[in-house]
Amino acid sequence: MKRKTALDGAYLKGLMAGLADEPVESCPYEDKRKQSGRLTWSRAFRTAWGDGWKFARLNREQALITLQYSRSARRPSQGLEP
Repeated sequence: MKRKTALDGAYLKGLMAGLADEPVESCPYEDKRKQSGRLTWSRAFRTAWGDGWKFARLNREQALITLQYSRSARRPSQGLEP
C-alpha cells in the first residue's frame, strides 16, 4: 500500500469540497511567505487542494470512486485486527 502524504490529504480535502459544491475560494490553505519573502510549502498545499477540487468538478463519478478507495485503503488500527 502506498503511504499517504500531507499533500494527499490536501488533495482529498479539495476533492470533498468539489463534491460538496463548495466554491474554489473555500480553500483552507493560505498563501504564506517567510519573513524574507521567500515562498513556503503553502503553495504546494493550495495547488494539491485545487487539483482535487477541479477533478471532483470535472469527473464527479470518478472522484467518488477515488474518495471511497482512499477511505478503504487506510491502515487498520494497531492491535484491533489480527
